[in-house]
Amino acid sequence: MKNAKTFIALLAAFLLPVLALAQNIDLGEIDFPTSGSPEAQNYFIKGVLLLHSFEYEDAAEEFREAQKRDPDFAMAYWGEAMTHNHPIWMQVNLEKARAVLNRLAPAAAHALHMPSHIFFAMGMWDEAVATNEESWAAAEARRERKSLPLQERGYHALLWREYAYLQQGRYQEAKAMFAIMAQDAKKTEHGRIRFHLAAMRAAYVVNTRLWNSEAARLEVKTDGLEKDAIAGDLFVRGMCAVENGELRKAEKILAEIEALRPASVTPSASATVGMQCHALPAESANYPPAVQAVNIMAKELRALIQMSEGKTDEALQLLKAAASDEDRMSFDFGPPVVVKPARELLGEMLLKLDRSQEAQVEFASSLKRTPKRFLSLLGMARAATKSGDHAAAQETYATLEKVLHRADAEMVELAEVKKGVTKRL
Repeated sequence: MKNAKTFIALLAAFLLPVLALAQNIDLGEIDFPTSGSPEAQNYFIKGVLLLHSFEYEDAAEEFREAQKRDPDFAMAYWGEAMTHNHPIWMQVNLEKARAVLNRLAPAAAHALHMPSHIFFAMGMWDEAVATNEESWAAAEARRERKSLPLQERGYHALLWREYAYLQQGRYQEAKAMFAIMAQDAKKTEHGRIRFHLAAMRAAYVVNTRLWNSEAARLEVKTDGLEKDAIAGDLFVRGMCAVENGELRKAEKILAEIEALRPASVTPSASATVGMQCHALPAESANYPPAVQAVNIMAKELRALIQMSEGKTDEALQLLKAAASDEDRMSFDFGPPVVVKPARELLGEMLLKLDRSQEAQVEFASSLKRTPKRFLSLLGMARAATKSGDHAAAQETYATLEKVLHRADAEMVELAEVKKGVTKRL
């Protein structure tokens, strides 16, 4: 009976696409954003739909059309390569699949960048830096070869490279990446350049914790950008204001973040005065990621303000809600969209309150989402030390030592890490 059911399921999987085509039924719809040109994207989407309907030859044709319209579109080559994998019939032609990928020139910037998704997922920062260095160089060569405008530089790789440097404590090199971005932003106000400037500024300030640095004071024109990018820039400004004791300024910035939320969303019955950022309920996981990120960062900033005002319980409750919201967000491994991960911030807040065991749990959860992120590792090591979990503390400090093996010599945490590694149990 079990074999019969399996056979029927496989037969249905095989026949449904055939019946759909025979009846001229639409292939359906998917949301699969890529960096390809709009024209190439149309062919790519159709190719993916056909691929998942087991129409491999037709899918390959669509992917090849996408390649013609955008020769540097790495995902179009990926799609065609996937048409040589037929799992239902357990047929895989690796030779043909690799031949497709070999047609993508080693000089394709985005193809060189893509492995860093895996490296971020593993916290392999050396490898992440290397692949994005190569991607940046390839993009520069392409721009020079084709005489392309400034906005065609490999800013995506530059952002990822900066973030990887920050995790390694290579702050001077991260600053150099940010300086490139800032200089280019002075030459043009192109949206792509302003987006990456805002993202790189936010990552630099949050990870270095230099609340009064030149980067922290830099004004970025965010009008016209996606809401999560605007919210990220505002959040960092608000965090700087809180850290500098400027709570009134932080409140005004919070109001700007909250104004980014959809007008149709109203506060829930449980929301209290001054807690408008509770407006999106638990079902907010159904909202687009940009809206979710805005709501989470609003909660984080409100919690920071409340903590500074001595409203500890309210701050923790709100930050736990933000962390739960972030847990429900889908994500790719990369620089976090919520520029300060909520569980990391919650762990830091608990650590300040000497609730080290609770903090340790939050840092552990944060590291599942952002593996080997420096600030979460540092918080984990400190929380474990304070809670008397010396084995976990020493293990985490040992991981930190490896992560920081190329850190700036003047990095203040290096002495703490070295002491934590050599400290006897």
